[in-house]
Amino acid sequence: MKCFKKITILTLCFILSFNLVACKSKDIKESDDSSSAASCDNIDFSNVGYNSYNFKGLTFNYPSFLGVSKEGDNYITLATQDNSVSLKVYKEKSGTNFRNLYNYDMSSLKNINYDSYKDIRFSISGTNNNFEYYKSSILLGSDIFSFMMIYPVEYLDEFDGIVTDVYKAFVANLDGNGEQKKDVAVNNHSSNSDSVLSNSNKLQVATIDESGLNEDLPEVPPFSKLILLGDYIEGKSYDTQYCTIEGRNIINNKTIDNTVEYNKVHHLCGSVNYPDFMKPGRVPLNGKNVEFKSLDGNLYLNLGYKHNLDEDNISSYFNKLKANGNVVYSDIKNDKICIVYKNDNKISIVRCKVRPGNIITCYMDCNLDYYSSYKEKIDDMFKEVYNSFNTVIEDNLP
Repeated sequence: MKCFKKITILTLCFILSFNLVACKSKDIKESDDSSSAASCDNIDFSNVGYNSYNFKGLTFNYPSFLGVSKEGDNYITLATQDNSVSLKVYKEKSGTNFRNLYNYDMSSLKNINYDSYKDIRFSISGTNNNFEYYKSSILLGSDIFSFMMIYPVEYLDEFDGIVTDVYKAFVANLDGNGEQKKDVAVNNHSSNSDSVLSNSNKLQVATIDESGLNEDLPEVPPFSKLILLGDYIEGKSYDTQYCTIEGRNIINNKTIDNTVEYNKVHHLCGSVNYPDFMKPGRVPLNGKNVEFKSLDGNLYLNLGYKHNLDEDNISSYFNKLKANGNVVYSDIKNDKICIVYKNDNKISIVRCKVRPGNIITCYMDCNLDYYSSYKEKIDDMFKEVYNSFNTVIEDNLP
């Protein structure tokens, strides 16, 4: 945790002790309309202008009365001449865990009077001595960018709108290339009152981290990380790692007890809709499937393929599936098989397409006790798998 303290500078005294009278960078000089204010007494709060600055691909806006700056490899600080107001924008240390950073800030920052945590951003504000502080962090791919603004408590009302404007520009919706869209408004005072981390209603895109497991989730069963890539834009090429996911609530802490919605996962063999409370499992070395599991391990979904080594046709493979348990439902339609069966422990739905070279399959299963507890919801999930399962046209999968 020592690295957080060095980078986020969580005590106000430490922040205010920076030597903010260093020379301004060339970019700041070029974009400044006027000199920085000497103090809050010199600020015309009825007519605040803003300048923009690009910091490591992240564009943020700052009030034009801030002009004194100190800049390093991973941060830039702007301030009034008397240092009574400061704005620091910085990149967190590589490898910092987003949720852990929030937890650390919540335990380290003083006299917190507001906090909000969402899937790719959080904000915390409070009071320390005679100063108000506001910190916000956003997750951009695998990087975390933060800003902290500090100003005198007696100017709390005057800075309310300014902090809002800085926040909106800072967390403006980000696309997969790290560029900020200019047409997205964000309300920084919207709190997340329930336990579900919800996105906007916009369709978003994510990918699965193929390099490691999610340290924030239980180790057994193993779960992989989701990486948000931004809003879905038709025809746009995204920098994916493993598979592509589309949905309006991709990263959340929901369970089956919440309202169930669906995200769509695209694998090289096809696509299917999966319940949004399920998390991606371990990425396979052979790349032939993608799996999702509920946090309690009771619900499992797998989309993938295998080579048709036995040269099965639809009928012969259908007979093999029927031997797996007591058949509840079965159908062959449009060259696809669907079968639901029970055995001693589980109930499963299998949807597949048999080809001369490969068999593409999606199946979902759960234990019988779990099914009995959530029968209506799981039946709906089975229907969604049945209706949404789709395969690619290509016959020669690797």
